[in-house]
Amino acid sequence: MPRQTGRVNTDDAVAITEPFIDQAARDRVTVSGADAQTYLQSQIAQEIRDLAVGAARWTFVLDPTGKVEVLARIQRTGDDVFVLDTDAGFGDTLLARINRFKIRVDAETRLDTAANASPDLAHELGRIAAGWPKMGAEIEPGSTIPATTGVTTLAVNFQKGCYPGQELVERMDSRGAEREIELHLTGNMERYIWSLDGLEFGQSTPVHFGHGERVRVILHNDTMMTHPMHLHGLWSELETPDGEFQVRKHVINVQPAQRLSFLVTADALGRWAWHCHLLLHMESGMFREVVVA
Repeated sequence: MPRQTGRVNTDDAVAITEPFIDQAARDRVTVSGADAQTYLQSQIAQEIRDLAVGAARWTFVLDPTGKVEVLARIQRTGDDVFVLDTDAGFGDTLLARINRFKIRVDAETRLDTAANASPDLAHELGRIAAGWPKMGAEIEPGSTIPATTGVTTLAVNFQKGCYPGQELVERMDSRGAEREIELHLTGNMERYIWSLDGLEFGQSTPVHFGHGERVRVILHNDTMMTHPMHLHGLWSELETPDGEFQVRKHVINVQPAQRLSFLVTADALGRWAWHCHLLLHMESGMFREVVVA
């Protein structure tokens, strides 16, 4: 499996990969027309609405089950013109997938096949040394899942809207947790005072997440009431007791005396509220500020 590329700006990633991408061994699909941007935005895993003319990004083009059909580079060559290029021999697969849902869309597609059927030796050795996945080798269309490619952080925008295959990809940040934090849900039912780690909001300090950090949060409910905990701005990936993914939510119910864990990718900068959604509990102190910076 290719090694993980780490956190790299998706725009910079194209320049970084240039040394081992042989331009003569790339099939190209051009999509042009008034609806080209909105249609492609709804079909690929990358964000392109803010893509400047001349700029390019890597993207997965997925099937509806979340498997990789094609790993491609998308470049905006005009206001309403985009060119997707992929490894030679897989342009037909890319074209068929782009056309699959193109109904009543003002956009034309065209395939230009590569000049060479395979990259030259220098580019191929550079690709192997860098651990970059290749169509037909590390990526088998329709069977490879994004998390195994090592380039998910470059080819997926986790904040964009819906596209085919999104459910599988969005629920999986392929990284493990970089650290863990534990919090206890605490309170006094007789006095009806609620808190986190025994501290009401006015006595507490913010919880800090580094931007892009992957964190496992462990909650212990030390009370005899259920608390629906809402972390604003970030998804919570609830785990089973064995650490397997269960469901991706914003509000997680913590039952009396329950211990549970969930993973968070801190991908949204800012100050966020984290509180019990029972408003009386929130107002009486079960509230924390989360800072992503």
